[in-house]
Parts: sequence; C-alpha cells; structure tokens
Amino acid sequence: MEASREPARSSLAVPLQPTVARAKQVAPGRCAHCDSPTPSTADPYCCTGCRHVHELLQGQGLARYYELRSGRGVPVLDRARSLGEDAWVELELAKLDTSRGLRAVPLDVEGLHCTGCVWLIQEVFQRQACPGNVTVNPALGTLELSIEPGFPLKAFADQLAAFGYRLGPRRKAGERASDDLVWRIGVCVAIAMNAMIFAIARYAGLEGGSLEHVFMWLELGLAVVAFMVGGVVFVRAAWRGLAKRMVHLDLPIAVGLVLGYAGSFAAVLAGKGKGSFFDTLIVFTTLMLVGRFLRERVLEKNRSQLLEDAGIEGLFCRRIEEGEVHVVPVTSIAAGDRLLVAPGDVVPVSALASEAGSFSFDWVTGESEARQVGPGDRIDAGGANAGQVALQLTAEEPFSDSRLLSLLRAPRAAHRYGDSASPFEARVATLWVPAVLAAAAAGFGLHLALGAAAQDALTVAVAVLVVTCPCAFGIATPIANELVLGGLRKRGLLIRSASFLERALSVRRVVFDKTGTLTSGQLRLADAGAVSGLPAEEREVLYNLAARSSHPKAAAIKAAIPAESRRFDAGATVVEVAGVGLELVTPQAVYRLGAPTERGPDADVTFERDARVLASFKTLEELRPDAASEVRALTADGLEIWMATGDSEPRARAVAASCDIPEARVPAAQSPEQKAALIHQVDRGDTLMIGDGVNDGPAVQAAHCSGTPAAGRAFLASRADFYLLSSGLGPVRTGLSAAHALRRTLRRNLGWAALYNVGALGLAYAGLMTPLLCAVLMPLSSLVSIALVTSALGSKGPVWRS
Repeated sequence: MEASREPARSSLAVPLQPTVARAKQVAPGRCAHCDSPTPSTADPYCCTGCRHVHELLQGQGLARYYELRSGRGVPVLDRARSLGEDAWVELELAKLDTSRGLRAVPLDVEGLHCTGCVWLIQEVFQRQACPGNVTVNPALGTLELSIEPGFPLKAFADQLAAFGYRLGPRRKAGERASDDLVWRIGVCVAIAMNAMIFAIARYAGLEGGSLEHVFMWLELGLAVVAFMVGGVVFVRAAWRGLAKRMVHLDLPIAVGLVLGYAGSFAAVLAGKGKGSFFDTLIVFTTLMLVGRFLRERVLEKNRSQLLEDAGIEGLFCRRIEEGEVHVVPVTSIAAGDRLLVAPGDVVPVSALASEAGSFSFDWVTGESEARQVGPGDRIDAGGANAGQVALQLTAEEPFSDSRLLSLLRAPRAAHRYGDSASPFEARVATLWVPAVLAAAAAGFGLHLALGAAAQDALTVAVAVLVVTCPCAFGIATPIANELVLGGLRKRGLLIRSASFLERALSVRRVVFDKTGTLTSGQLRLADAGAVSGLPAEEREVLYNLAARSSHPKAAAIKAAIPAESRRFDAGATVVEVAGVGLELVTPQAVYRLGAPTERGPDADVTFERDARVLASFKTLEELRPDAASEVRALTADGLEIWMATGDSEPRARAVAASCDIPEARVPAAQSPEQKAALIHQVDRGDTLMIGDGVNDGPAVQAAHCSGTPAAGRAFLASRADFYLLSSGLGPVRTGLSAAHALRRTLRRNLGWAALYNVGALGLAYAGLMTPLLCAVLMPLSSLVSIALVTSALGSKGPVWRS
C-alpha cells in the first residue's frame, strides 16, 4: 500500500502553532539561554554557543522552547567534527533514493533533555514542509523519521545541529537495563501487597484450622514467585561477581534472600507457619529492586545524552573513484587512494595535498595553530580541514598503518553496576556475609544448648538472617548515589562510569590538557581596538575576509567586528593563498588577511591593502571562564595540578602562568604516547586526567580516572568516566567534593546499620524477634537510612551549598 502524501506532522502532544518570541526574564549573572552562571554580570551568556542558539530561537520565532523547557537548560558547547561525522547522511540519502513512499530512518540524538527539546525538534521538522512524521524518544535519546525521497535530510540535520542537537545513525540499544527492572518491580509490589494481606490475618490472631494453612501456603507460593522474579536478579549478579573474583553488595543481599527464603520454607513444611518471614522477605526483595533501578537510571540518562561511539567500524570517509565520490569505511582505505576531505572533516591516514589549504591538529597533537599546506605537502593522519572548501588528497598508507588506529582502539569505560568492583562495598560485603552467617549459627547453637527444639532454634537463626539483611545499604546506597549523580548532572557533570565516585576519593593529582580543556579552543584579540579603529568601509571588507575562513584566528577577528559592520557580500571573490592567507580583490584594491610578511613581536595577523598594513592583530588563547580560579581552588584543596600539552612551550607556559601552574609541571610538545608515559610515571592510583582530543586517549586510558569537556566527540566521551556540559571547569571540583560527601554519608549509614543490627540481634537471641516485629523494624530501619541520606545529599544538603 502506498503511503498517503500529507504535510509533515508531529507526534508530540503539544499543539504545533506559530510561535511568538517572548521576552525572557533572566536574573543578572545568569545565561539568557541555559540559566548557567556567566563570566560577568555584564555578559548575558555563558558561552558563544548559548549566544548563537538564543539569538537563533528568538529570530526564528521559536522562543516557546523556553516555556516548555523544564528547569535549567544545558550550555550549547562548540561541537568539533570528528572522523566521518556526517557521512551517515549521504548513506541514508542513497537508501532513500531507491525507496518508494515513506521510509523509516531511525537515528540517535545528542543533547535531548526536556520537553522543550522534543517540541523544538518536531517544530523544525514541520517547517521542512515535506510529507512524513517524526517521533522523538527523549528517554533513549533517539528519534525516528518517516520520510520520502526528496526530504532535505542534510538541511534538517544541519538546522538541528545549529540548535545544539547532533544526529547520528541508530547505535543505542533499544532496551536498557532499568527496563527489565520495571516489570520485576511491578510484579513484586503486587505480590508484596497480597502477601501482607495473608500475613496480617495471622498477625491479627488467625490460628489453627484449614484457613491458616491455606494462607500459609498461598504466602509460600507468592514468595516463590517473588524470588524467581526479583531475588534471582541479585543471586545472578552475586554469582557473576564471584566468577570474576569481585565482591559487591549483591552478595550479602543474595545470601540473606536465599537463606531467609529457605528457612521460612522449612518452617512452613514443618507446620510452623509463625516461623516464616515471607512477607518481610518479599518487601525486602521489592525495595532492593527499587534501589537497583535508581542506581541504573541516572547512569543511563547520562549516557543517553550523547551519541554512541561505534568504534573504528563506524568511521567513514569520502573516496574518489572514477570521477565519483563514494562514502566508504576508513578501514578500506589503501595507499594511493584519492580522498576528498570536506571542511571540518579529519584526514584518516597520512596523505599528500593536491592543492593548497590549512589543517588543524588540535585534537590530535594539541597544537592551537592551524598549519598551512601547499600542493605536494604531507598531511599527518588526524588533521582536520580548517578551510572553507573540500580538498583532494592522496593517501600515502592504508588505514591499518595509520597513527589514528592505535589511538582509536582504546577500550571504553565500564558503565554498568557490577562491571567493576567498589573497594568500599567489597569491604562491607566481605565483612557482612561471614558476620551474619556466624551470628545465625551462634543463635541456632545457643538455643539448642539451652534445650530448645531444633525447629525453634532454626526459627531464631532465620530471624537473624532476615533482620540483618542489608536493607539500609540495599535501598539507601542507591538513593545516595542517585542524589549525587542527579546533583552533579544539574551542575554540568554527567557521570558514565558506575565506579567513578569510588575512585574519585583517592584523587590527589589532576592532569589537564591545554587546548580545548583549560582553554576554550578559541582565540581572542589581545586588543579589540585594532578593529574598531578601522574606518567602517574597511571593517566591512575585513568581515568578508574573516567570515570566509574557519581558521581560529579569523574567527577571533570576526568576533571583534562590531555588529553594524557585519554585512556579508555574497558576490565578493575571496581566494585562499597557501602560506599567505585570504585575498579579496575589488576594482579599487587588493585586500589580504593573513600572517604578517614581517612579523613583529606583538602581531601574528595583519590586514593589508595593496601590501600596506591597515591593522595588526595579536591573538591570545581564550581560557575557559573559570579555568584560572578553579585550578587555584583545586590547588588550595591540596591537589597537585599538572598541564600536559602537545602545543609549543611558549604557549603552554603562557596558559600555565595564568592559572598559577608551576613550570616544572607543564610538559609541552607532548605526543600521545608521551602523555600516556607521563601518567604512568606520576599515577599511583591517584590521578585524574582531563582532556578533549584523540591525542588524550592513551592518557585517559592510563589514568586512575578521567573526564572530558569534549561531549561532542563520542570517541573520548565513551571512554572517560565523566563528561562536562558546562562552559567552565567548576563541576570537576564539585564532583570530587561530592564523592567525599557520599562516602561520609555512607559511613554514617553504616554506623546506623551496625547499631540497628546489634539491637535486632539481641531481640533475636532472646527469641523475641517475631515475623510481625521484623515486618515493623526492617521498614523503619530503611526509612531512617533514607532520611540520613536525603538530609546530607538532597538538593538542600550541605554538599551543594558551596
């Protein structure tokens, strides 16, 4: 059946209607787009990305986004392209051309976080005025297009990228670990309610007769189902951990459940229904599932914010074959292949240039300046086309020999709970299990020695096992983790690795990359007056030169040009001359913007007319807004700060001096291998590495723990323990402080659990721990544990006040 042709429609429940830009009330010192702190109260934006998106939303009548957005937004960080980032568009368009009618195109989305995001994406889709529809799933970070051949997929993707949403091929799993827990929780909750009905009848005095036996066996049947649905989750996890020689809190939970269910089952078989604790055990199983769900949910939400990294197999490039351009996997590149590298795309192998151009190596070597190349010049693997036009290259080597291959093969970080052992939890579980077993055995032996029947002694032992189940840790610990992960998320630090907060406790040293980490990756003019002092006509010429280059220095000049002089002349002829810069020819003169022919001590760019210098500019690296203050604060906290960079020594020293980092801890001109060697040299299980480029991959892999501000580069973000969604570095210090606050809270919780268990053991040994008393004490213990956690780590807790 042929799909009906109709205007593009949205599956969002919010009615789509023309939007009117509304004035948005913003507090002084807060970003007008994302509500994050700004560098100064005079600047209404925290970064250039937020400025661009806010102006775009207002200008295109999409200000309703702010009404639909829930809570604070997320800074729109600059997204540097990586290898073959947009090749998927060409592949999908090729598939569309061979299809008829509507075709489903499943995609992943980076940057989804609220209802406003969903509305904005669907509004952009509707404005394409093409048949079809789009369905957005913010929980998974995915969308599905239903479109026909001719749909402007490239334009749609580019428009969303301008708002901070990056599209990519579907790689995210359709099911999450927490999805499996949801139905298990539902079943166990239903079972728990029914089991309590039967138990209450016994607690209320129902004794003897067939009805008590019926209730007792019904309760046993429900308990078996609860164990098979919920308890098996912890038994399997504990077994997998032991098989890997890892011990975590699943072990005491599993031991308590197995022995508690077994003891209660034995009591029922012996006709001692009053010795069964099934109702308490079922409630305990349910609470443990809820705790596991909370633990998984935040990590999954953080991971869904980014595109998944498909590894080497998911990287593509453009190869020229018989005069046609084909998108091919980088693994198929051979020596002698002719490649076409679009602006912003990365050269996958060492190659020779067929024409003049400029290439940036900041994400591979850390160099902050682009290199100019001419025909026949060699371009190292990893260089990104920094020009405005696509360039042809000839591959010198196959991809199997490329330097990028070893950098891209770094393993991903462990993400799920149980993928790595927590030393703190391992110590607790290692002590808890034998202590509880010994206590149960002692209770059993003590009552036998005092002349009690074996069944009565077994009831005491089961009571000990049930009442000492680690309920306080099984529910309170996941809640504590969620509060910390959620609090950090609101402050721009998103944790992907389940064990990071544990490893962060031992951090005594932080090693920063320079370009793109301590600095914004952008340049600024040392003196903006050099631009404003030019006549209006020459400022317009300068703008038309700078606007046609993606070189960081040109971008710095463009940003300094006043708004009234930003008049783009589409008919202007601008050419890029290798080693010289940009030239604009008019009937009156020849203007040039580029490196000075006679470089002075304070200028690295000149603007000339007919070889006469009109203005000289000195560019400086732009630090992140809070980089200097945060580095000083980390130093004041007693941390040892290093900066390792692939950039030149003078530039490295200049940035280090502005952050008060000692020169002895600033190794410059470092290769990726040398960075990794530095980490191996200084790391004693106490080093945090923070970098943003593929050249930082080996060091990230070698460090005790790691993070990245490059959320838009799936390769590094998928291998780091956390990534930043903020224009500054403040969340790093907050994350380290929160890790210590979490540990203090868990220790306090452990103290409460120990106190509770001492009292519970006394009651059990005295033979006073009845199923009814146990059913009261265990939830009460859990509530106290949760109260201790929320008072310390909740949104108003002391950890978030600094």
